[in-house]
Amino acid sequence: AALHSRLGDKQRVFRRLRAVLEKRRALRSKKRAGLSTAPMLLTTAGGVLRPYGSVTQPLKAGTRTGGPPAPPVPGHLPIAQGMTHGATHGPGQQLALNATLQSEASVESPSGTQSVPGTMQYNQFEPRGVYSMGLPVVDEAILPSVTCVAIAFGDSSKGQLGVDALTLKHTIHCVTIDELRAKDLVQCQAAGSCSFVIGASGRTWGWGSNRCLELGLRKEVAQVDTPKLIKHIRDHPVVQISASRSITGQAHTFALMANGEVFSFGTSMSGALGLGAPKCSGPTILAMTSTVQIRQVHCGARHTLLVADDGHVYTMGANTKGQLGTGATSSQCAEPTLVTGLQAHSIRTAAVGDDHNLVVTTQERMFAWGSNHCGQLGIGKVADSHVPVQIQQLQFEVDDSGICSFAAGGQHSLVVTRRGKSVFSFGSGASGQLGLGMVSFEDSAFRLYPTLIPDLSGKEHRTIVQVAAAAEHSFALDKNGELLAFGENDHGQLGFLPHHSPLVQRGPVRQPWVKDLRSEPSPMDGEKCVWRPTLVTALRNFRVGMVSTADRHTIVLAH
Repeated sequence: AALHSRLGDKQRVFRRLRAVLEKRRALRSKKRAGLSTAPMLLTTAGGVLRPYGSVTQPLKAGTRTGGPPAPPVPGHLPIAQGMTHGATHGPGQQLALNATLQSEASVESPSGTQSVPGTMQYNQFEPRGVYSMGLPVVDEAILPSVTCVAIAFGDSSKGQLGVDALTLKHTIHCVTIDELRAKDLVQCQAAGSCSFVIGASGRTWGWGSNRCLELGLRKEVAQVDTPKLIKHIRDHPVVQISASRSITGQAHTFALMANGEVFSFGTSMSGALGLGAPKCSGPTILAMTSTVQIRQVHCGARHTLLVADDGHVYTMGANTKGQLGTGATSSQCAEPTLVTGLQAHSIRTAAVGDDHNLVVTTQERMFAWGSNHCGQLGIGKVADSHVPVQIQQLQFEVDDSGICSFAAGGQHSLVVTRRGKSVFSFGSGASGQLGLGMVSFEDSAFRLYPTLIPDLSGKEHRTIVQVAAAAEHSFALDKNGELLAFGENDHGQLGFLPHHSPLVQRGPVRQPWVKDLRSEPSPMDGEKCVWRPTLVTALRNFRVGMVSTADRHTIVLAH
């Protein structure tokens, strides 16, 4: 009986491997032929073959126009305007591919709230997560899209790029994650040793290291090299996921649901999980969010920040640098604590660095607190702040459009104002992450006040819609889909070959060249630091819509 059982197990394993190989073979053949699985499905919807360009999208009942799309409702597959999920099926009729996914258990009350048995009531039109961050690619319904693809570059030592070793062997600058094609992606998140994406349906995929349970998978799973659906939260529509981006921090992850509840998982000895325990074997609901609805979640290296629907801010985790903003002198707090210094303001959105925080109010005022030993708070001094402090100098640079985008890295910060025409940086620029050029011995590497980046500001052809930062590097995304990078490139996280790459050879001239002729070299290949904003040429054939970066790798969503 034991021998028969072992033989049966082997046969099942071989069948699964054969299925995986056949799927990958089919994906490779479609890629070589220039096809995508999504257009094939959509153009044959209803059993009728039609040109891909004729595929149209029906608007779901209750969809708002003239603003950001509403967050997903449990049991529904949300559709943004301009998506290609339906197909014309006769005169005056359209075929909705998600018709069978509509739940009959949910009933809309007259007040506009969604009532689901067994859950708290919430306003289905309250934008949360990625739908509340003011990202143009989401607000203008560019994402989700069936033509969207996830691209990764940087360190792959723990599987955080989402492709197998064979694919990486033939990779030069970046890799396309074919398993995520046609998933209607709306957010990507690069973490310290892993990565995540979420789809418009609320499903979440993760890959990379799970040694600290940061992927929310079983503790027996140490690492996955390709995207894997996180099944523990598949019954809950996720609208945002955030994780610690620091490779030296503690691996904790937060997932925000459409109804404002939050699940946390991973490991944090500083209490950043908010559960009172250092580890969590699987996604666990944060008790506070059963009564307080959350709009956004943001993870630092060892702490976490939550923005509630009412505009209040809650923090938890390490407080050695004052990153909780409560004014307390304790080294950590394992439960969500209200930041009383911001109670008089309604917070619109936030950005969290390793040990410092930036928030913007609905009145377009920016406050900062936490670690400030490099001037990353932009308040003109280097002392840490245990309470929120307003960045006064930015008030003179904010026009009617307000603050368009901002980001916090390891020891620096970026802010975009004047409808993308002015980009400021402050903090440490030791590796070029401020985008101000090479630092001379006479000049300080620190900028204690917001400093205009000349290469990104006041340019007629340049409008920045998103900035991203981590560790000692930064990204700026232009509205035309061009991605510019600057800062440290030790692991290829900027999209250029790192200086230790075997593909880079240095001859008698300074300019490095690449041996593989399938990839054109970039002028920045082999450079340890990029001192000024430089176009990532490996992505020139794509239109980038969103970028997320961690200490050693980067994930982008592009067309």
